[in-house]
Amino acid sequence: MQQALSVMADHELKVVYMPTSIDTLNLICHGTIDIAKRQRLAKDLVSACAPDDLAIQTNIALISTISQRLAKRPAIAGRLLAYLDDNNIPVRLVSQNSGDSNLLIGVGTNDYARALNAIYQNFLHTRNAPEPYFGA
Repeated sequence: MQQALSVMADHELKVVYMPTSIDTLNLICHGTIDIAKRQRLAKDLVSACAPDDLAIQTNIALISTISQRLAKRPAIAGRLLAYLDDNNIPVRLVSQNSGDSNLLIGVGTNDYARALNAIYQNFLHTRNAPEPYFGA
């Protein structure tokens, strides 16, 4: 992680979120990056970290759903993802914090408005729905 963050800093990319798992490290950055800079970044990350696989994805919008009920009602996360699936919105990232109060969902920037609408409309029209806060 430290080597990857060092490479990101060398490329003047500010990491705003870093979800990880046993064998995966995701670095979420704000801003745009052209193809040439992406290629240099990929080369430097491979050189510094020697990953088994490397993918640089662009145009991801993050939707953060925050509710103290996420820990008490685990089906809420499944319902959110089902609403996106029902609306044919591809999910590119899912991350839930250890406190179980925040679920972060990444969708394509072109799908962002539709995703927010799908989630909002389904929770609004669901009986006994929690009162979530939707933010980006």
